[in-house]
Amino acid sequence: MLETVKYQNHLGEEISFSENGIYVKSSDLHDYAWDYAERGGKITSFKRGIINKKITLYIKCDNEGAGIQKRNYLMEYCEKDILARQPGKIIVNGYYLKCYVIASAKSEYLNSKKEMTVSLELISDEPFWIREKAAEYNSAYQMTNPLTQAANFHLEINGLATSPAMITIGGTNYGISDTVAAGETLVIDSLTKEVYKLVGGEKVNVFSKRLRTNSNDYVFRKIPAGSNSVRRSSNFTWSMILYDERSEPKWT
Repeated sequence: MLETVKYQNHLGEEISFSENGIYVKSSDLHDYAWDYAERGGKITSFKRGIINKKITLYIKCDNEGAGIQKRNYLMEYCEKDILARQPGKIIVNGYYLKCYVIASAKSEYLNSKKEMTVSLELISDEPFWIREKAAEYNSAYQMTNPLTQAANFHLEINGLATSPAMITIGGTNYGISDTVAAGETLVIDSLTKEVYKLVGGEKVNVFSKRLRTNSNDYVFRKIPAGSNSVRRSSNFTWSMILYDERSEPKWT
């Protein structure tokens, strides 16, 4: 195998497609296409809609028991996402694509229980490959987005953070018009468009309390590439994960 490929369902259960009896035979995981709109013979915009991907696997195990186990695991791990209506992830070289496995076609399985070829069809309504990368902190007043483009993010503010619980990054205010109590965590995720608190392990939706009183208050604005100034409304702790989004997983 020239690259690492695996599937992780929404429960965190993983099955490798690069070792231990399951191997990628072919796939279109690195292929992509943009849709576009035009007017008067001119391109006006680009967009990505729902995408389908295909991957063909070859199961080859040392004994029949292992071969049967791999066949069953493959369906069981993927089917849990369909039943729960929560996507899993196909992971290639550390980049993941959220998806569902919606079809499976088998061949070459009657000669031996140790071997089988299976083709999977995947569907995704979040058609970008993502790698999560921690933001870099130069000091308490400076952070860096090391990517080459503005990035979506997952921000966590750990209380106590008095109202408004707010951090300003690169001139944009991210936070809520409320207090984050000691022991609570405020989460803002620009990719999923969620704003919530974690209170005693439970998610409490505070989307309606997001900052939005002036032009600098846009809690889902992407973090600009490069160095950004940082200011906090109080002395709370915080952390940020940046989402490196690509049309194809990065070649390594």
